[in-house]
Amino acid sequence: MSAESVGQDMYPVNKLCYRIVQEPELREALHTDPEAALRDARPRLTEAHIVALLAGDVGTLSRAGANHFLLHQIGRFKLLGLDLPTYAERIRAEWRVERARASR
Repeated sequence: MSAESVGQDMYPVNKLCYRIVQEPELREALHTDPEAALRDARPRLTEAHIVALLAGDVGTLSRAGANHFLLHQIGRFKLLGLDLPTYAERIRAEWRVERARASR
């Protein structure tokens, strides 16, 4: 998935990540039924946001403009198949690809 396909508006993703910290019931919903929790999220996530989040594709969300501090909360709370080491590796991998493209 590319950053362009996710779109420019990262506010819904950033808000979701903020709410993860503030709302234990949202964390529980994301553990129990992640897809339903993402589809019920407010503000509404786009289909591309949902696909990227369910895939743990934080690298693409990062390149699309999601806030890194907020985004890392997914790994912090071990949601959507991520933990902090996996989160960090996926972010680094995406930016390695980006640097390689830029150096060509």
